[in-house]
Amino acid sequence: MKESSRNARTASALGPLLLLLGALLLSASQSAVAVTAPDAGTPLWASHCERWSSFERGIWENLLFWQESGISEELMGRAIEALGTEPGRTKRVGVAVAIVNGTLYVARSTPLSKTYAWWAHNLLVWVHVLRRLVARWGPALPDVELLLGADDDPSQDVSLPDGWVAGPPLPVMKHCRSTASADITIPTWHFYTLNATTNFFSRTHHFNQDHPWAQREHKAYGGGLLYHRSQAMAANRKHMETGIAPGDPFMVRERFADFLNKEVKSPHIVFDAGRPLERWAAYKMAIHIDGISCSSKVWQLMALGSLVLREQSNYKAFYDDGLHSFEHYVPFWRHRPREVVWAYDWATRHDAAAARIAAAGQAYVRDMLTSQGLECYWLLLLQQYSGLLRYTPGGQQGARRVGAAAAAAAGPEAAAGAGVAAVPTAGRQRRRGGRRLAGLDGDGVVVGKAARAEAAEKEAEAEAEEQEQKRPGAATSGGGRGGGPAASSSGSSASSNGSSSSSSSSSSSKRRQQQTATGAGDPPPPPPPAAVEAFYVPVDRWLALQEGSHGWRPGLAAGLSEELELLPLVPMAAAARAAAQELAAAANATALRP
Repeated sequence: MKESSRNARTASALGPLLLLLGALLLSASQSAVAVTAPDAGTPLWASHCERWSSFERGIWENLLFWQESGISEELMGRAIEALGTEPGRTKRVGVAVAIVNGTLYVARSTPLSKTYAWWAHNLLVWVHVLRRLVARWGPALPDVELLLGADDDPSQDVSLPDGWVAGPPLPVMKHCRSTASADITIPTWHFYTLNATTNFFSRTHHFNQDHPWAQREHKAYGGGLLYHRSQAMAANRKHMETGIAPGDPFMVRERFADFLNKEVKSPHIVFDAGRPLERWAAYKMAIHIDGISCSSKVWQLMALGSLVLREQSNYKAFYDDGLHSFEHYVPFWRHRPREVVWAYDWATRHDAAAARIAAAGQAYVRDMLTSQGLECYWLLLLQQYSGLLRYTPGGQQGARRVGAAAAAAAGPEAAAGAGVAAVPTAGRQRRRGGRRLAGLDGDGVVVGKAARAEAAEKEAEAEAEEQEQKRPGAATSGGGRGGGPAASSSGSSASSNGSSSSSSSSSSSKRRQQQTATGAGDPPPPPPPAAVEAFYVPVDRWLALQEGSHGWRPGLAAGLSEELELLPLVPMAAAARAAAQELAAAANATALRP
C-alpha cells in the first residue's frame, strides 16, 4: 500500500516535467526545421558568408548617408559625371559598372588611357574582381549600378557646414575613406595583386615559427618614405612637434623620420627608407604610417605577428570597423608624433599584453581578410547597397536580351554563372534611363533606342523608294527596275554613258528578291538595326577596348585575372542552392524521426 502510494506521488510529480520536456522537444524540432529550411528572402550566400557577417557593421556605417534619401538615378548620374567618364577628361577617371540579371557591364565612355597608368591598372583589377564575382554567383546577385574611383583623395567632405546643400553625397566606392567623407569602402587592389592569402595569411604559422615572440628584438621599426599625404580635409591633417620646421607636413613619413632622428634619437625606435617586409618580423613592434591615404601595409605587418604601432590618420579601410585599439594594435599620433614613444614605452612595460595584441591582430587578418572573406564583403555590400537604389539599373528595354546574349558570348567567366535561374525583380519596375544597357542585334552588335529609331526611318525611306519606282514611267535598265533616277536617291547616281551604281543595282536586286519571296504587294522586312554607342557594354567588350592602354602588353586587359588571386571559377549559386536543399532535407528527416 505504501509502495503504490509512493509511486502515485512520484508519477504526479513527474507528470508536469514530462509534459514540459515533450513540449520543449517538439519546439526544438520545429525550430530546427524553421532555421535550416531555406528562406526565399535570404541570399544564397547567407550561410556561405556567415563567418564574415561582422563586416555588416562597417557596411551599415558606410551606407548610413543614404538611408533617408536613397540613391536616385539622377544622383548616380551626377557621381559619374563628377568623376569624369567623358572621353575628353584626363587624369581623374572612375569606372561605372552595372550588374543586371547576373551579367556585368562597364561604361563604354571610360577609357583607361585617359588616366594615370597606376590608376588605370587598379581600376582594371576591380573590373576583373567583379567579373569573377559575377561569374561565380550569376543572377543570384542583385541588380546594381556602381561607381569605382581609384584615386586616394576623399571624394567630398561631409563635415563642412555647406556639405549638404546639394543634397545627399555622391555614392562613390573607393579603397579608403576619411572619417569626414562619405566614400563607400571596398577591398583595395593590393589584396589581389600581392596574393595576400597565399603570401601572407596562409603563412602566419611560418612567421611565428621563424620568429617566436620571445626571440624577437625589442625594437619598434618602420620604413618607407614615399608618398605625400592628402591635406584636403581638416580631419586628416597632421601636426608636428615644436622644434621641427613649421609648414604643411606634405611628406608625412619623411617628416616623421626627421622627428625621430632630431628629437627622439632612440636606437630602439627607428623609421628609415625601408627593407624587405619579411625582415620586419624580426622585431616585436612594427611602426605603421599611412601613405596618401590608407596604406595596405597594415594587414601585412599584422600577418607577420608583430605588434603594430598604428598612426591614427582618420583614414579607414573596409575592415577597420573590426579592428580595435589595444585589442589588435596600439595607437599613436592622434595629436602629435611623440605618441610613438608612449606606445613603445607601454609595450615595453606590458610585454605579455603586447604579445596577446599582436596575436589577435594576426588572427584577425588571417581569418577575416582571405580571398573568401573579400568575396563575402562584396556580396554583403552589394546586397545592402541594392536596397538603397530608387531605380532599377539598365533601363527598360533590352536588359534581359543583352544579359542572355552576353552570357553566351563572354566566354568561361560569364558561362560559369549563366546556368542559374535569374532572380525575380518583383516589386521593382524597370524604367527608361540615360545610362541604358546596350541591346544586341542578330550579329551581336551593340544597339540602343537611337538605333531602333534610325532603322525605322530607313525602313520608311526604303518603302517610299519602292513606291516611287512603281509609278508609271519610272526609268528601267535592262528590262528591270533599279537603274533610273529613283534608284539614285540613295546617294549613288547613274552616269550619262549608261553605267549605274553597283550598290544601287545590288539593293534593287535584293528588293526584287524580297518581293518575290513575300509577295509583290508586301513591304520588305526591316533592315538590321544600325550599331550605336550605348552607355553600358558587356565587360568582355569593354576589356577589348582597353587593349594597348599605357603600352600594356597584348592581352593584358582581357587576361589580367590570370595574374590575380581570385577564387576558382565555380558556379557558386547553384552549389549553394543545392547545399541548402540538402540541409533542409536532412533537417526534416531528423525532425520526423521517431
